[in-house]
Amino acid sequence: MRGTISIEKAVTPIPLIVGASRAENNRRKQAQCNVMQRNGEKLLMTVHALRSDDSSADPEATLGAAAASDASAWLGQLVRTLKTCRLYDKNNPTVIRFREDLATSLITLIGRVGALRLEVGTSTLVWSGNEVLVAQARNDNLAGVLHRDGIRVLSLEPGIEARELDALVDLILMVTGPTPGEDDLVTLLWDADLPHVTIETVPLDGEADGGSMEDSEESPVAAWPTQESGGVPAPMEGGAPEADPSRSDDWTTGDCSDGPEQSFDELESQALSEIARFQQEQEAWESESIVIEALRFLEDCFANDLTDDDRHELAAFIPRVLRESLALGDWSSATAALRMVRTCDPQWTGEQFTRDLCGPLAMTTRQAVSALDRQNKEEGVESFLVFARQFGAPLAEWLMHVLAASQDKRVRRPLARTIGELLAGQPERVLPWLSDERWYVVRNAVHILGWIGGNSLAEHLRPVAEHPESRVRREVAATLSQCDNAVSRPALMAMLDRADQDLFGTILHQLAQDDDDAITEKLLALMRDEAFRGRSNKERRALFLALASRGERILPMLEEELFSGGTLFHRRHPDHAAIALCIARIGTPAARAILERGLHSKNTSVRKACLISGASEDGNDD
Repeated sequence: MRGTISIEKAVTPIPLIVGASRAENNRRKQAQCNVMQRNGEKLLMTVHALRSDDSSADPEATLGAAAASDASAWLGQLVRTLKTCRLYDKNNPTVIRFREDLATSLITLIGRVGALRLEVGTSTLVWSGNEVLVAQARNDNLAGVLHRDGIRVLSLEPGIEARELDALVDLILMVTGPTPGEDDLVTLLWDADLPHVTIETVPLDGEADGGSMEDSEESPVAAWPTQESGGVPAPMEGGAPEADPSRSDDWTTGDCSDGPEQSFDELESQALSEIARFQQEQEAWESESIVIEALRFLEDCFANDLTDDDRHELAAFIPRVLRESLALGDWSSATAALRMVRTCDPQWTGEQFTRDLCGPLAMTTRQAVSALDRQNKEEGVESFLVFARQFGAPLAEWLMHVLAASQDKRVRRPLARTIGELLAGQPERVLPWLSDERWYVVRNAVHILGWIGGNSLAEHLRPVAEHPESRVRREVAATLSQCDNAVSRPALMAMLDRADQDLFGTILHQLAQDDDDAITEKLLALMRDEAFRGRSNKERRALFLALASRGERILPMLEEELFSGGTLFHRRHPDHAAIALCIARIGTPAARAILERGLHSKNTSVRKACLISGASEDGNDD
């Protein structure tokens, strides 16, 4: 009958010796490998012969496609159960549930289609002529495990109990675990004595020395030339020409200088180095980033002709690779993934991708910042900035989060400049960060606005000009210098009242470049203020330098303060010297004339101040 092929002569039980060493059992297995190929060819010829001769096959002998699909589904369930058992303890509720469902499904399947007889290949399991399980990976090859240990047919008979199936699963886990032991699966199954689990294995007995008697009758071994005396080989039967005496194969048939024990010893010694090499390759493969593997896979995909559906699916997958690249700090891989996703979908902007990165629970940001702070500026930071520029303005919001979280100045400075470049003409995207509770985040936002520029910034910076942190206020003053004088003047003049020593001089220097009369009045008011005497020498010097920059138009006010009963004249410690030096710095003829008049003043302090200014005019000015 078609589909019922006897393989008793081709497949017989392996007579393994329980308790023998693994090397002994391996030697017995190696012997059967010499005849395995010949037996397999005979079996294949028998199958072809039966298939070609059977013209009246019984339709009922072939299972339907639905039954084969059910068998394939159960085997997939078996593979998932094995994976779950490797991950969790045997008493884990998930493992118990998987095992119970597996046994229930098998009993139902066998009750419907009968015995489950699986033919085992190197990577496939075949049932009734249908491939019901094909291995997808090396570490997920159930057929390979069975085939490796010599099993060619595995049958699960009707009446099998859950206990027997659990035992079979345990034995498979034992031979595929990290410490498989010396016994193979065949030996373990025989010792377990499972009545409803039967196996057929490759032969060892009777054929280990060169094949069975039947094989020797059908395929007589060709005789090799026998070495005769004098080194000349005997002529072969049939009048074949004599062999050249210098040939390297001129030896007596059956003469073997190396015994099998020595050959196996050589194999064992070579195995040590091969195992070490395999372990090194495995470790190298496992240490390689999953992102690199994914990009190689994607490159293979792009090397083929992609349909629109293929591109749509890849465009949905590649952002996951991009996110993983950012988490690992692999900026070059992130750039490659960005290029790929835009190749699949030219309309992809990354807006939704960026919003996902900026979520409150986004681990990617923290991981990316940690990796970025550890990398050096030349390779890591510059590569990150290249990626940011290629992504474009949609990434700016996430870059602000990175900037706020970074602890490395080498990262923050170039990153702030890059954000300013990406948001050129879009200062409104930075304005929400001005109200952040963290002062350093506000300072970074003000710095970025300075790179963006524009007169509209002055209005938005007015509230920030009163920030309690002096470093923020200094950044505001520096940013206002990018605006026109008419726009920045009100904010700078308002900041003078709360300015510290360094900021006071900075603001005066910026205001000195503005010729507006309101600034002149403000400078004179500061000079006449009673509190001005309490300021530091650095602040007072900055004020007089600013006054000197106003030119001749301020000379009448300075002369009044110096001579004619000005406010400074009635003070206990007047600033005659500072005023005279300010007049001398203006340096016009009118200014020198005022100093000349001061040399003839009856006030000793005025005369001394004018003398000092005259000396400074000759090169001793501070």
